Amino acid sequence: MRPIERRTTWPTLGAHVAVGALLGVLLLHPVTMVIYWFEHSSGAAGLGPAWRLALDSLLAAFEPGMRAMTGRFAAFGAALGLFSGTYAVAARRHERQVTRLARLLDRDLATLVGQGESQSLELKASIRWDYHKGCVSRELELPIVRSIAGFLNGGGGTLLIGVSDSGEVLGIEPDLATLRGRNHDAFERLILDLVAQKLGTASCAFVHILFQRIGDRDVCRVTVEPAPSPVFLRDGHGSHLLVRTGNATRELDAEETLRHVQGR
Repeated sequence: MRPIERRTTWPTLGAHVAVGALLGVLLLHPVTMVIYWFEHSSGAAGLGPAWRLALDSLLAAFEPGMRAMTGRFAAFGAALGLFSGTYAVAARRHERQVTRLARLLDRDLATLVGQGESQSLELKASIRWDYHKGCVSRELELPIVRSIAGFLNGGGGTLLIGVSDSGEVLGIEPDLATLRGRNHDAFERLILDLVAQKLGTASCAFVHILFQRIGDRDVCRVTVEPAPSPVFLRDGHGSHLLVRTGNATRELDAEETLRHVQGR
């Protein structure tokens, strides 16, 4: 959880818990007593006696002998408040994420490509098709994952697949031809599978994939949110922490990794 979110989360949860506890004593307790009275009273039950019972129960809740029951209703109300507060915090966080993603997507893709690589933008010609060798190369998958890891451990960013470093739009059609499904769904599954395998399944929640068209070619736009905790890339040589520095992604050494983890 980022510092700004933490500063807004705890007051929200505290307010919901406090209101829930108050409602548990002032509302749930009297209502429960009235319901119990209706179920067990003999003869006709009028609204007048019910209101008097509710008022008497409310006043009795603050007597010394009723502290235990009052505490139970307060605890129950606080639990309900905690649940509603957690939901409210999650909804607010989701709203902020949607707003952030909408702001990113509002930027014209052609303009984005023209800006070139930066702290928040990475360009990759392909994910599998090697234009230099003219064949499929699985080695190209790792740089894609490294770029995503760098954005996750930083302030987020955008990865465009199908665009060369110089800004030339190559399209993802050669990559699609190497996939079994040969469609956008297969391409998206490939990216998310790589993220899950190399960075952990939880990281997939921060990776959003969209396909857009420039001229007559398709480009894959991968929008990456900053992760709430450090994300490590796992390969056959151990775990690595990567961050975005300028227009490149680099691996931190042991000392830098420790400082980064402590800072997060």
